[in-house]
This record gives sequence, structure tokens and C-alpha cells, in this order.
Amino acid sequence: MDNKILNNKSNKIKVLIISMTIFTLSIIGISYAYFNVQIIGNDTASSMRVKSTKKSLVYNDVQISSGSNTIPGWSETKTLTVTNNGRTNETYTIIWKDILNTIINDELVISATCTASSGTCDAISEKIIPTYTTQAHNVKVKRNISIAPGVTHTYTVTITFKDTGSNQDYNQRKHINGTLNIVEGADEHPLYDVMRTLATAGTYAATYSGTSNDTYGETGSKTIYYIKPKTTNDVSTLLNKINVKFAGYCWQILRTTDTGGVKLIYNGEPDSNGYCKAINTQDTHRGVIASNGSAVAMSGDYQYADSYTYNLIAGTFTLVNPSQDNYANNKNLIGKYTCKTSSSTTTCSTLYYLNTPNRADVNSPYTVTYTIGDTQNAQLGTTPFNANYGSPAYVGYKYGTAYDYVANSAPTSGSIMGHDVYWNGSNYELREANNSVSSGTEYDTNHHYTCNSASATCTGGKVRYYYYGNYYIELLNGDDIDTALTRMLEANTYDSAMKSYLENWFRNKMLAYKDYLDENTVYCNDRSITQIGGWSNTGSIIANSSSYLNFTNDSVLVTDLSCTKNTDKFSVGNSAAKLNYPVGLATAPEMNIIANATLKTTGQFFWLVSPRYFYNSLANERYVNLSGSMSATIVNNPHGARPVIVLKDGTEFISGSGSLSSPYIIN
Repeated sequence: MDNKILNNKSNKIKVLIISMTIFTLSIIGISYAYFNVQIIGNDTASSMRVKSTKKSLVYNDVQISSGSNTIPGWSETKTLTVTNNGRTNETYTIIWKDILNTIINDELVISATCTASSGTCDAISEKIIPTYTTQAHNVKVKRNISIAPGVTHTYTVTITFKDTGSNQDYNQRKHINGTLNIVEGADEHPLYDVMRTLATAGTYAATYSGTSNDTYGETGSKTIYYIKPKTTNDVSTLLNKINVKFAGYCWQILRTTDTGGVKLIYNGEPDSNGYCKAINTQDTHRGVIASNGSAVAMSGDYQYADSYTYNLIAGTFTLVNPSQDNYANNKNLIGKYTCKTSSSTTTCSTLYYLNTPNRADVNSPYTVTYTIGDTQNAQLGTTPFNANYGSPAYVGYKYGTAYDYVANSAPTSGSIMGHDVYWNGSNYELREANNSVSSGTEYDTNHHYTCNSASATCTGGKVRYYYYGNYYIELLNGDDIDTALTRMLEANTYDSAMKSYLENWFRNKMLAYKDYLDENTVYCNDRSITQIGGWSNTGSIIANSSSYLNFTNDSVLVTDLSCTKNTDKFSVGNSAAKLNYPVGLATAPEMNIIANATLKTTGQFFWLVSPRYFYNSLANERYVNLSGSMSATIVNNPHGARPVIVLKDGTEFISGSGSLSSPYIIN
């Protein structure tokens, strides 16, 4: 066949495909007995006109068949060359156009090596070809490639049907079709720009105008855009504009950050067609479910580990690098996992997480139990936020010394109450003590401390502090109430059950994708106090709401994205509020700015990372309820875990429209 070269004024780029330039892959009736691949070009001509005001392109069409013995592990290799005949540097993108790929489970991949006639060019690292059941999508194989004048790039392109080493019968009789194409010029599709476009139109997103602290150690200057339907009628359309597929999971865009990142919230796993699902469906998958925390005796010799893996099919957990130990002899086992079956057991169907020390029974720590079960699609599973609830400390994503409430018990009749205390090195002495009180009476607001006796000197190195009617905690070793609050809310010594749950999932499932995420993102566990109530020696002790310890998000109307306290700014880079991995939860203000309850509805309860209050003996955290409204509950209730991540500034998508059937693909 004769080649026809079509020239224009600049004659800058000539693209020569030695074995293929535009090719169509048509695989019909794939099975492991016969897998026929045909790459079909133009049977009557070897060149194709591409309209351009600047450049001339030449495509040599090639028709290829792979033969009849293609099975998992098959690959086909072709050569593609691109030449710049112009006088200036140019940019091009290689795309797979109008792709149809019904192979599932990410088993079709493309890669390429590259050599340049002068200088160097980058290889194409292995990229998964997404599953698409309709031929209406484009996938960018390599974007924004720069080529100097007079230089030729030669790609050796390999398409592979991956052999997993396991049964792959689910990929019998699948189909592939499409065109490998060259697009001239810069190609930019940042995910951040998707939100900017939606906010500019004003129907499906809005611009945030308040303060923010999205990134630890950095003050961001980029505009924050967040999802917000203009009317209730816009919700269903919006749900088809914000879907993302990343790391094999479905996500939905919540907002952008002030440093240009894009914040995503987990929305389940794609179905067999590669589609994501609406968040308010009742589709289920098997996941890890955690029970309410309770005191569990741990005095035997068991295997303990820092992390675990799990098998959803077998319904089992396996400890990672375990070692034998005994909690009765080693209280540093808090934060570890065990099967609690025997001294040698490392795989089990029920896993125990030692969450919190128990001062009432030192050998029975507060423990969360994990099992495998069915859970709603839009969350990983369920877990308590913390196993115990009897201290303000337990609203923390991490927390320090707990000072659990001891009892709902009035002081002994005749006890002296003090306004303040002095530590003499071995005992507490009451200061500004009042006259003795009668049992069962309410105390005045200025006297919270007592030795529970008629003496103003407490023996045994401890003192009672009453904070809500007859509820009290015991202070030890010279701590007063101010010191105790600081230890509870700022020390960040112990991981919450929720933090442990999310980070173990990330370690098992997401670690390979860590470099795509902004590790300096702040997940704000805002423990700023808005009402100190009975937790100040000048505060109310009367058993009503005036004695509550309220945090910023006690109000359901908070929309401020700022995070003022360093010890609340949970981030990989913050040693005062340290995350092991860049994953967290959404905050109450992030839910509030969305406003629309239908948009937040999953048909399940799911946790937020925002404390509400502590009253009598109950630590309460914010969550989203069945109908998408925000509420609060005791932290040891098992609710849904919907992880939140932030893609780095500049992250781009290679294909998709943001719909449930065509999510943005981050490859």
C-alpha cells in the first residue's frame, strides 16, 4: 500500500507506527480453549487523515492476530514510533480510545519501554486497563510526553492478560475492543478542576469562604470547593458526577483542600462490571465487624501482634509476626491483637484488640472483638470509636491517661469539700475547704474535691473530684483537674479503636498506593472545649446540662473547617498527633457544609471524627444516622467505618465522567 503524507504549514510531527499506530482489538468468545485477538486496521489504505491546524500525522495501519492458544499469561508486543519533524518541542498523549474491555478484576494491563533517537524518553509503567462494558470511554496510556525537534520515540508496547496463579474462569468469553491513538498537545485533567468547574456553575458544588487548616506544617492558599446540591432535585445528578475509582475501591469526592488536594470518602467496592454503586443502596459485601468494647480477662499466655491480615472467604484473621506474652505480666500489650485461644494460636475466627487499660480490674483490659460478617457497601465494616466510654479521653482519635469515672456515689456524710488542692509530696491537702456536707445533698459550684472524710488531708495519695452530681474521678500523684484534662485530651498516647481499625485496613489493602496521597493532610479531632462545666473547680457540679463538658461540635451547625489545637491535627507528619498512615474520617463541619441529608444517606450509621460532649459517665462522638442527619452517640457503640483520604495536589484522572457507571479513574 502507498503511504500518503498530509502536510500543512508547520509540518511539525510525523507519527509512524512500525507495527501499529491506530489499532482495534476485537476479542470475541474468549475462553481458555481459544482466545483470538485481532488488531484490525484499514484494509485498503495505510494512512489516515487527522485534521489539525498545525501538524501532519502519518499512520501505518497493521492487521494482527494472536493465534488460537492464548490463555492467562498471554501477551502481545508491538512497536510504535513518534517523530517530531517540527522546529520546536511538542507534546503528545497516547490514548486507548473507545475502549471496550469486559475482562474483570484488573487482569488486562498495558506497558511499554521507550528509546529515543536523541536523549531519553520515559517507559510506560504497567497500567491496568479498566473494565468497561460499553464502548464509550477513553483511557490515557501515557500523558503529556515531550518530544524535541528531529527526535523519534520508539515504544515497544506490551498488552498482557495476567495470570494470577488461581482459577480465572470468571474471565471466560470476555471481549476487548478499541483504538490506540495519538493526541497532540498538552492533556491536563486534574481532579481538582472537576470541583472548580462544578462550583463555578453553582448547581452541584460551592466555594468555601471560611478558615481552614488542611495541611500540617503548611498554609494553603488554594480555593476549597465542596459538594453541595443547589436543590434537592439536584442530588441524584450530583451523585453521578463525583465518583472516583482508586486503588481498586470506589470513592466519592467530598471537597478539595487549601493545598490543592482532593478529599475522598470511601464508597465500597466496584461490582463485576467495574461500576460503583449509589451510597444509599443496600448492596452488601463481607467485611470486618467489631463489637462493643468490654472488659475481657487476658491473664493467659497468648500470641500477640501489632497487626493482622484477614481472609473474607474463610472468615479468619491471622496475626502478623506474633510473639507469646501474658497481659498479667506485661501491661504494655495495650494496642495489640490476639486470638486468645492458646499459647500457639495465630489464626482464628474471633480476634481481640486490647484497647484500654481497666483500673477496676487490671488484668481485664477493655477489649474490642472482631469477626467477619456482612456489612453495607458504603463502609468497610463496623467498629466502636473506642472500647470504653467512661472518660472524656475516649472522644479522642488518640488519647492519654483516661481517669475513668469511678462511681455514681455521694461523699460520706460529714465529708469536707475543697475548692482546690495542694500536693505535699505524698498526699493531697484540701484548700478553701467548706463545712461538712450531708450525704446526698448537692454541692456548691466552688467545691469539687474531697478526701471522702471529715479530714482536709487525704491519705493514700489520691483525692476524689466530683464533676457531675455524685459522679467522680480519682486523681493521683499530685494531678489536679486542670492537669488531668490536659493528660486526657492532649497526651495522645493510646490509639482509639477506630484509628487502629482504619490503619490496619490501610496497611493490608492500601499501602501500595500511599505515594498518591497527601501525608500532611490534617484529620481534625477537634477537642476544643466550649463549655467546661463541672471539669473546672469553678464550674457547676449540679447534675444537669450546665455540668457537661462540651466540645466545639456540640453544635450541629458548625461549618468551620479550621483546627486550632496542634494536638488535634492528626497527620503523618505531626509528632503531637501522629498518624501511621494518611487515612482518617470525615469531620462534622465537612458534613454540615454539604447540608443535604439525602446526599449523606447510606442506610447505615457511620462515624465522624468530631467529639460532641461528656456527661455523667458517657463520652459521645458525632456520627451520621440512617437518614443522613448528624447525631451523637456513646463511643463504644459499633458504627460504620468510612475511611477518608486526600489525593495529592495535581492528581489527574485518565478516564471517566464521574458517574457511577463511569467513575474517574486514578491510575
